Amino acid sequence: MLKYLDLRFNVFEGTVPRELFDKDLDAIFINDNRFQFGLPDNFGNSPISVIVLANNKFHGCVPSSLGSMTNLNEILLMNNDFRSCLPSKISLLTNLDVFDVSFNELVEPLPDNFGNMVSLEKLNVAYNMLSRTIPASIRSLPHLLNFTYSNKFFTSESPSCLRLANFNDWKNSLPARVHQRSTVQCKFFSSGSTTELNQYVSSRLTVRGWGVNQ
Repeated sequence: MLKYLDLRFNVFEGTVPRELFDKDLDAIFINDNRFQFGLPDNFGNSPISVIVLANNKFHGCVPSSLGSMTNLNEILLMNNDFRSCLPSKISLLTNLDVFDVSFNELVEPLPDNFGNMVSLEKLNVAYNMLSRTIPASIRSLPHLLNFTYSNKFFTSESPSCLRLANFNDWKNSLPARVHQRSTVQCKFFSSGSTTELNQYVSSRLTVRGWGVNQ
């Protein structure tokens, strides 16, 4: 019986059958392809312990059914086009060790109940449009070793985050911290003018010779 699906590093396009997430699999690796679709609402039916969807073009919301995947140890969703906010039911993933949603377009603050994910060791939410305050509950995560929350618009962080063995808070709007966003960028974002913000960031990157898709 198939328990491990590995389609990594190909050029598969389109979608995968929604029935995939109803199969009795332990691991799904479909990263580094050209898949382009929104995750179906039965995504949470999967009993897997590891799923890697990185480096595709998945889009839409991260489904709230994710909270039903109680066997999950690692989920890597980085470098896609996921939007909207993270569902609060993510806090039900008490066995999750690694959670990476970096390089997407997620907005709003992180869910307040993030601290319920008591097994979490590595958390990466960098390069999104997340903002406001980092939840105080994160400070209670007993096993968290690595927390990357750079390149967003957080305005407040817990001192406990600064005591982690590995953390990265660069390019936010954090007072009294080094390597933060400019006053102009923070002003555009706080006013809700994301179009002007993107234009400003793109112009700065172009001047520096980095291109506009950083």
